[in-house]
Amino acid sequence: MTRPRLVLVAVAALGVALLLLLRDSSPDRSADTGAATTRALFDVELTTFEGDVVTLGSYADGRPLVVNFFASWCGPCVREMPGFEAVHLRRGHEVRFVGVNLQEAPRPALDLVAQTGVTYDAVRDVEGELFRAAKGFSMPTTVFLTADGEVIDVRGGELSQRALDSMIDRLVER
Repeated sequence: MTRPRLVLVAVAALGVALLLLLRDSSPDRSADTGAATTRALFDVELTTFEGDVVTLGSYADGRPLVVNFFASWCGPCVREMPGFEAVHLRRGHEVRFVGVNLQEAPRPALDLVAQTGVTYDAVRDVEGELFRAAKGFSMPTTVFLTADGEVIDVRGGELSQRALDSMIDRLVER
């Protein structure tokens, strides 16, 4: 086997091993996401970019909540964030948006927030505790919670503005 091919096989094997490890350490995706409540999610401690400790519950204000996990190294996150901001500007009176940076140093995350023009609240999930509690499984992940705190959906992968609007429609109809 040629050296480049051997390197490719080794990288692929490492990637598969990493995926299996992440899958085995993450919550069971077969569980009903609707069964999760805000109590479990709202008590998780997060860190503001100023260094203060807050909980997701501190963002509950009677509106449904859209929680979007992002990281600067995540291409789909970078692509979807301007669309999330556009929807936030149009529909922020109906739903509350919170961006949650997943396990990343503050500077790259803040740079991404500035680069994408995000104006909704953004915090840090330093240990990934909220991501695990929300049953996150890929990046980006977006969690949709009703005003009463019921998780109605957890979406992995990049969301278009149209898909986000559709999910918000479902959220505000409840």
